[in-house]
Amino acid sequence: MIGKEAEEYDVILALETHDEWTDSAVCARVMEEVNSPRVRVVWDLHHPYRFNREPPEVTYANLAPYVVNIHVKDSVVDENGELHHVLLGEGDVPAKKMLEMLVKGGYDGYATLEWEKRWHPEIAEPEIVFPHYVKKMREWFG
Repeated sequence: MIGKEAEEYDVILALETHDEWTDSAVCARVMEEVNSPRVRVVWDLHHPYRFNREPPEVTYANLAPYVVNIHVKDSVVDENGELHHVLLGEGDVPAKKMLEMLVKGGYDGYATLEWEKRWHPEIAEPEIVFPHYVKKMREWFG
């Protein structure tokens, strides 16, 4: 039903792997049930890995057929279990590996830097983060 409505409006609706939706198997089941090319997934590379400890290979296997966009960010967890967002490539989220899987699998959409300064005022300023992101992506992918 929702797919038909999206078709009427000529849009694609996308479920992001974020908050309560970080289990890629659950997201894949939703996609199978909806069964519409107008309902897809935004794979936030960070959340299934960080909050579900889901291996990138598992997330990719579950979501690859449905991915229309990706959000990229990196983080570390300190000795007290506190999450800290860091510049891309400076954390332990295997973002490069995930991006390589996507590219190898034919993904040619956007790789959007998600930098949530509004919700995390302590993180680095966008003037630092965005140029670093571009530099790192060029370093990794030319």
